[in-house]
Amino acid sequence: MQKLNFHSFPMKKKSFQYLGLMLFSLTFFYSYPAFADDDCSVNSLKVTLNGDIQCLDYQLEYGKITNFEYVSDLPSIVIDVTSDQEGVMSMIIPNSVLGLKTSDDKVIVKYNDVESNYLEEIITDKNRNILFFIPPGETKLSILGQSSTSGCNVSEIPVLDKCIPYNILNGVIIDAIANTSDNSIVIQINASEDGILAINPTKSTIDGIFMVLVDGEEWDDVEYDGNKVTVMFPVGAEEITIIGTFVIPEFGVMTMTILALSITSLIILSIKSKILFLANKI
Repeated sequence: MQKLNFHSFPMKKKSFQYLGLMLFSLTFFYSYPAFADDDCSVNSLKVTLNGDIQCLDYQLEYGKITNFEYVSDLPSIVIDVTSDQEGVMSMIIPNSVLGLKTSDDKVIVKYNDVESNYLEEIITDKNRNILFFIPPGETKLSILGQSSTSGCNVSEIPVLDKCIPYNILNGVIIDAIANTSDNSIVIQINASEDGILAINPTKSTIDGIFMVLVDGEEWDDVEYDGNKVTVMFPVGAEEITIIGTFVIPEFGVMTMTILALSITSLIILSIKSKILFLANKI
């Protein structure tokens, strides 16, 4: 079973060039097998996942791949591509490589750390077959998987039952948790270079923000604008902690409401049981 998704085309020149690229992509997708073989071909990037080798078959219209990195903890794929003209690259990515479990899980694509759209996607039970636009020059193409269970948008991170909007340059957010013991939000990141994290939580999530820690040390390279915080972090940074005077409780509002209703229902049932017991005694 295949699901076909089309996304906005970022190129300025469309018409005949657009038609040519679409024909190229469809020829590649339907001429390749539904999933890569264990023995990787020449046009494959090899990924080791849980001791097994996964093959990412690709076809690049123009240019060449100069560097490739797979980060299993995120999980993400980072590919450096050099091309002297506009073109496309088609790639078959096993779902397991990006941690994708359902067809609703998303693939996030960044060009030089700026989030953008890919051109086309074919979803199968085992793979994501994706067509990427490749601009002229040197491009860092980052490909990440995002679970649909969080309920948040691509540019948001889930913290308990809240979604916090953010932007990050030269890094990737791995996880975020609320710490009620010190009224903080702890964000795990992977920083490939010196970068910037801008995050804007609502006051119902965290309020009175007055301090930021980077890898456990108080950080001065920070800008505060109300509840919006912009942190300049160094290469290799792993943890950013935002501290305020209030942070969302471990149980969210909805959870507390359900808990209160449950307790009220138990009290009512207890009272009814006592009334029936006394009535039977009379």
